Amino acid sequence: MDIKKRIETLKYFTLNELSIKQLDIIMVQIDERISSLDEDLRKIERSLGVFKSDVFDKQNLLPNKFSSPLRQVLTKSWDLNRIEKLYNRYVEEKQKVYNLINEKKLRKNQIDTFKSRIIYQIKEFSIYSLIIFVIGLMIYEYNNPGLNTKLLTQIFIADTLCCGIFLTNFFFELSKSPDRKWYWKVRWIDFITSIPLPPGNLIRAGRLVRIIRIFRIFRIIR
Repeated sequence: MDIKKRIETLKYFTLNELSIKQLDIIMVQIDERISSLDEDLRKIERSLGVFKSDVFDKQNLLPNKFSSPLRQVLTKSWDLNRIEKLYNRYVEEKQKVYNLINEKKLRKNQIDTFKSRIIYQIKEFSIYSLIIFVIGLMIYEYNNPGLNTKLLTQIFIADTLCCGIFLTNFFFELSKSPDRKWYWKVRWIDFITSIPLPPGNLIRAGRLVRIIRIFRIFRIIR
């Protein structure tokens, strides 16, 4: 394989390619990095404790027992900024990895329940198809404000049936989630937008947000 093809292959590599075990190892490593920052912060706290005490020459404002106290003060701000930036980066990356681990575990638990990866993929494909269908109905309804009552009723019934399926899937996935609190945190919009509502309700417009999740279908096809 030539270099250009190898580069293209590596460009498409993501954390999603890693196994749950590998992601768990990354989580441990991130925690170790955060712990090292904690130790760096403790060193700064100890150095500042010297200046808060009375162990210094009040005439020159320099401690008698330390060789480079001035440098400690001058570099304190830089060190704190470095620690803060690294900490924020580690926390952000840790959350991404944690979300991915839970997504993978959720998928695995569903596949284990169905005892078939194909059935799971059919279920996901069906849900995404219904999302497109419901959003299509909503757009059609908003673009045609003069629809008669009978047609609006039919749209409402179809929408309600689809919402029933969405809610069933929501609570099914919730029961299979490795962390239910996490599931509510990342999927609450799915619950809100699955509640059956009459035509014209503005909350229904929130269902457009769900179309973002349709892009996940490409992973399923792959």
